[in-house]
Amino acid sequence: MALTIRINGQLMLLMLAEGLSELGCRIIQSNTDGVFVLMKKSIRDKAHA
Repeated sequence: MALTIRINGQLMLLMLAEGLSELGCRIIQSNTDGVFVLMKKSIRDKAHA
């Protein structure tokens, strides 16, 4: 069960990074702990939706 949760979490982070990248965010770092991105203020409202 723990392996399933770990894999699902990694897939969710990957999908988040991919979605933010498509919005125009710059992915600085992505690992199993999270995603660090830079985004313009004009993109912020779209990213929070």
